Amino acid sequence: MEVNNGIFYTFYDRNQAIMKKEPSQWIDEHADCRLVLYRNCRNTSEIAKLISGLVPVREESYINDIHGNQPKCFVYKDGKELQAIAANFVKDMLKNGLKPEDMAILSIHRTETNPLHEVATLAGVPISGKREQNKIWFTSIRKFKGLEAQAVLIVDFRFSEADSELARRIFYVGCSRANAYLQVALFKDTEEIKDAELLGKLGIG
Repeated sequence: MEVNNGIFYTFYDRNQAIMKKEPSQWIDEHADCRLVLYRNCRNTSEIAKLISGLVPVREESYINDIHGNQPKCFVYKDGKELQAIAANFVKDMLKNGLKPEDMAILSIHRTETNPLHEVATLAGVPISGKREQNKIWFTSIRKFKGLEAQAVLIVDFRFSEADSELARRIFYVGCSRANAYLQVALFKDTEEIKDAELLGKLGIG
């Protein structure tokens, strides 16, 4: 069936263009009318404040009045340290009354290259590569894009990617998936960049 003279609406966040290095210019060039919405309605004020430092937004308009817990940040140097961070994340969220399916662990890169790919459980709770009841979903940020979870742990942002605009956008997308609880685990794969330097660039701390 052919439809003529219709109206096509597109809702998008230009900062979430993570499937390629450069965002598409098609919408800017062809949109007859554009309405810009600034207010962040998904995340708590604390999470919104963190992610507002990652991409160009009007902070005074972006951050809402819904308050919650401060995001937490950790640094790891090997797989064992990451597994311990992830296990503590699960324990904390269970203590807060969340179910395993309320949690998501999201990787900047492919999960197959992440140390968590080698484990079947965290704090006694099974992890899965897809959404399943009574299991923690462990997947990449690209695959999780468009979804959300009550609690999110971001893993595998590498110190060596500190100046990568694409990595920052992917990190932004992942952090913005969290409704109430956000934790971040940064992979210190180089000693050339100091912890405080990277945290400053990411707007953390």
